[in-house]
Amino acid sequence: MARAGSDDYFETLSPATQEILAEVARGGPKEIDAAVAAAKAAFPAWSSRPATERAALLRKLGDLIQKLVPEIAATESRDTGQPIAQTGKQLVPRSADNFYYFAEMCVRVDGHTYPTPTHLNYTLFQPAGVCALISPWNVPFMTSTWKVAPALAFGNTAVLKMSELSPLTAARLGELAMEAGIPPGVLNVVHGYGAEAGEPLCRHPDVRVVSFTGSTATGDRIVRAAGMKRFSMELGGKSPFVIFDDADMARALDAAIFMIFSNNGERCTAGSRIFVQKSIYAGFVEKFVERARRLSVGDPLSEQTTIGPMISPAHLAKVRSYIELGPREGATMLCGGIESPALPGALARGNFVVPTVFADVDNRMKIAQDEIFGPVACLIPFTDEKDAIAKANDIQYGLSSYVWTENLGRAHRMAAAIEAGMCFVNSQNVRDLRQPFGGTKASGIGREGGTWSYEVFLEPKNVAVSMGTPHSALGSLNMGKLALAAKITHVPSMYLSELDGPSKGGRQAAIDGHVEIGRRCRELGVDSIVVFDTHWLVNSGYHINCAPHFKGVYTSNELPHFISNMAYELDGNPKLGQLLAEVANEHGVHTLAHPATTLPPEYGTLVPMRYMNTDRHFKVLSVSALCTVHYLAESARLGWAIRRAIEERYDGTVAILASGSLSHRFAQNGLADEYRDKLWSPFLERLDHEVVQMWKRGEWGDFCDMLPEYASKGHGEGFMHDTAMLLGALGWNHYQGKVEIITPFFPSSGTGQINAIFPVTPMPGTLEGIGNPRAPESTRSRL
Repeated sequence: MARAGSDDYFETLSPATQEILAEVARGGPKEIDAAVAAAKAAFPAWSSRPATERAALLRKLGDLIQKLVPEIAATESRDTGQPIAQTGKQLVPRSADNFYYFAEMCVRVDGHTYPTPTHLNYTLFQPAGVCALISPWNVPFMTSTWKVAPALAFGNTAVLKMSELSPLTAARLGELAMEAGIPPGVLNVVHGYGAEAGEPLCRHPDVRVVSFTGSTATGDRIVRAAGMKRFSMELGGKSPFVIFDDADMARALDAAIFMIFSNNGERCTAGSRIFVQKSIYAGFVEKFVERARRLSVGDPLSEQTTIGPMISPAHLAKVRSYIELGPREGATMLCGGIESPALPGALARGNFVVPTVFADVDNRMKIAQDEIFGPVACLIPFTDEKDAIAKANDIQYGLSSYVWTENLGRAHRMAAAIEAGMCFVNSQNVRDLRQPFGGTKASGIGREGGTWSYEVFLEPKNVAVSMGTPHSALGSLNMGKLALAAKITHVPSMYLSELDGPSKGGRQAAIDGHVEIGRRCRELGVDSIVVFDTHWLVNSGYHINCAPHFKGVYTSNELPHFISNMAYELDGNPKLGQLLAEVANEHGVHTLAHPATTLPPEYGTLVPMRYMNTDRHFKVLSVSALCTVHYLAESARLGWAIRRAIEERYDGTVAILASGSLSHRFAQNGLADEYRDKLWSPFLERLDHEVVQMWKRGEWGDFCDMLPEYASKGHGEGFMHDTAMLLGALGWNHYQGKVEIITPFFPSSGTGQINAIFPVTPMPGTLEGIGNPRAPESTRSRL
């Protein structure tokens, strides 16, 4: 606690007798500057101190509070008027628990990890800095520890500003902090008025966090004036206390009395609007008034007192003004009033008001809408669940709520429907330190308590660590993008489908699928398409056909009766083709680019481009994918290298297409017409359908493991090297996407066909494992 003197003082008075309790230094901007400077200077050492050491000091502070409960409770009761039975048995002991709890919490601050194939992302929670802690006058010691404990435990330093109406126990907290060994400057206490000390503290440029408990009007002013800071604002309340006719009446009555009259009614979570179902309303009102009349009003230092004085004459006048207003609004006053109770001696000068109960209150009356903050209860009848919810929510506040019913379904419905930050079912406000405390609407923003205090006193930081992926020297300015990946059909009957004859229109769905993929590519800004073509047969190395221009008339050697004299014209991309070969070779995959030959494309490229690229919008490269003496693992590594080349060496946007069938058992000669729209066997049909479901479910580890056997037993076209290249470019068995079916699976001449888009997700940064199975080494020879 930094000591900063003030030349001016104010008096703090006993609410019970109006006697002067102490003269208190009246801090202003100068004292605030000094306290914030001390906190800022202490922050580096305190925030870097091991959490276990901070925890030990907080436990010492908790021990000191626990040892001094009678002394602190008596000071609190003298200063606030809160009954000693509550300060001594509940509020001050709970203050020690706050330090014990957050001492345990601060050594368990854990982040999260978000691994991707290329990076390890993890979060750190770090202290925010200097915190402005502003506590109210009603329960000052407990609420100050509620803020100080997490702020200091998590490594922040703080300036605590208490209300000028009840400053004494906060000063004692500062002394105990020093006695516990907390270093100078870590906790600083400044007393003063809101405009002179509180507002300069919140606006101070070196303050990073503002945790405020008080009125809605003051909280709104702070948020508007303080600028860009982290805020936790626990503001006013006018909480609904809803009692249904099936409730345990004895317990509900006890809780209702406690939640409006404990703490002198000066509590933000007071259940001051008591809604009672009409069928039990009259009987409940009678019992409630009888109990209220028996409450003892008097000396806050007496164990027999249940209601002490209001905090100040001004607040007493406010509470009395609402008591006077109630009958004028049409409410029925059943007990209480503005007359002071008859008390002996100096207590006759105190700020006392007797418990007051209004019945037949309309929820729109000011006594039901405004936060009175005193021992004034409003009893309001309701008809049914719908009526109770409407009335409970017809208020600007939303801090706490209470529901009493033995109907479990109704309890859950009410808890969900009431607009409040907290809902207690068949219970008064019994708060576990782990639960979030805070409200909605005009009752504030933010939550404190347990791990919810992280959002106030800790700054989350994401750390992204590369797993070794090299980056271009020019960064993102020189990086390309793989925007779309797909497995596509290229059946020649698509061309036949255009022509007059018995096949006309038969493959329109496949053509429409190609048109849609082309549209997607345009939408994504694709400039070049790389086709893994299972109709380009090679038996040595991998090859990329990347001539600058292709034009001619194509007739299929394999199926001249399907594709004959089909004109084509495409533009190539020699630059990209050479980059793909360059990177593949760097990673040990022997590849040749062919930018200047008369090599024409095959129909695995020409048929898709006929429908996707009618306007020659895209440049086209064809990659050999009918590979007779190649391992599937090597084709997967080629796909990986092509992806690396696109993203790290190219300056454009690319799509890749695996142009090949699923199962590929062609119909026997003489059976072609019969099998034009059929698969060769039920086994292959079941196999293909299961593969498609695996793709839709994203089961890539299993699929990559089975790919060699699938290619063999399914008679895979081009031995399914196009599929291996595609999956290599997507991350092989690290891939996590789920395919989107563009053209549903269909049979053609005994083979299985599909158009499906594979979402592009991050790829592993190294070749390790690409193309390899998860199976034991003994199976690796299959690849």
